[in-house]
Amino acid sequence: MLNCEPDDSAVITTTLGCQLAELPLTYLGIPLTLRRPTRAQMMPLVNKTAAKLPTWKSRLMDRSGRLVLVKSVLAAIPLHQILVLQPPKCILKLLEKIQRGFLWDGRAEANGGHCHVNWRAVCRPLSLGGLGVQDMERAGLALRMRWLCQIAPELYACIPKRHRKATSIRDGLTDHSWARDIHGVLGLQELGQYLMLWTEVEATVLTDQPDQLVWRWNANGVYTAKSCYRSTFQGSRACPAWKLLWKTWALPRVKFFHWLANKDRCWTAERLRRRGLQHHPRCLLCDQEPESMHHLTLACPFSRQVWYDTLSWLRLPCRPPDNELTLHEWWITARQHTPKPMRKGLATATLLVPWLIWKHRNSCVFDGEQPSTQRVNDRIKAEAALWARAGALGLRAVLPVDWDVH
Repeated sequence: MLNCEPDDSAVITTTLGCQLAELPLTYLGIPLTLRRPTRAQMMPLVNKTAAKLPTWKSRLMDRSGRLVLVKSVLAAIPLHQILVLQPPKCILKLLEKIQRGFLWDGRAEANGGHCHVNWRAVCRPLSLGGLGVQDMERAGLALRMRWLCQIAPELYACIPKRHRKATSIRDGLTDHSWARDIHGVLGLQELGQYLMLWTEVEATVLTDQPDQLVWRWNANGVYTAKSCYRSTFQGSRACPAWKLLWKTWALPRVKFFHWLANKDRCWTAERLRRRGLQHHPRCLLCDQEPESMHHLTLACPFSRQVWYDTLSWLRLPCRPPDNELTLHEWWITARQHTPKPMRKGLATATLLVPWLIWKHRNSCVFDGEQPSTQRVNDRIKAEAALWARAGALGLRAVLPVDWDVH
């Protein structure tokens, strides 16, 4: 009970048979206080999230498996609280630190070379080149936007409480009297929200029709947290290869590899050279040119021979890669020269071949194995058969008819 006299409180507690408690307190797992929650009040949330890690055998999982746990568990635990509270930024950073460390290194903290990609890029949607991990700050904003005062929360806090409900929309729009209700010193955030609100109010015209809330970021005009979250990325550049990476049938670890390769974050000789680390002067597969991800997957004579052999026994009529800048660019061209029933199989093969070329390259670097196109082709055939049995229906359509993959 807030702002109650002691006598009134005694009557209510006697009637209801309940106890009195003082703020701050925790109710349904949410810390309640008269002010914004402090770091100390939100630390149980961080501890609860970190306590999940020791129970998982992270060293037995690859990064694609850890990504699933980050999305479904570590990113979901704080949602209950950020729905109603705006945690301090230090708390959000601690939560993201736990997620980042578990994804890249399987523990609560990972720094430096363990983190292959900036966390802000990881938290972008799949279509924008990220991994689809929720950005805690953006997600909290989207969830709390359902409350009308969140249209300009910092500016709303500068309006005295006695004016918030006493002034009607018509009175506020008259001669811009709503602006005179703002008190206190305005910072950069408040000024930005003030200018945004002024622009919106200028275009407002009152009519005799009933009021209606229209959410411009959804086709039906209804607010959803999903559409609000996506709107925070408005103006971001889309990733042209995202459908090939994430809509094609392939193992999750293969998709994760291609996502890293698309961002040039695999440890090729070229990347080792840029970091000043020890590296081979030439590609170990062809011994002709410096090794880069583009060279390994598209330009290397060894890889092009593997591509040619694979496309031949898969009965795909498209030509192998030749001077394309990216794997996605070659796939778009090859898709145009492939019959429609075989296109899904082509997409799966586009992810499968570079993956096994990369694994063969690693065997040559770390295990001393000799480059062999025949060995790579045999591994591609064996893996393709396993993928077809596991559910790659598009791949079944292009495999030789005498293969038993059902």
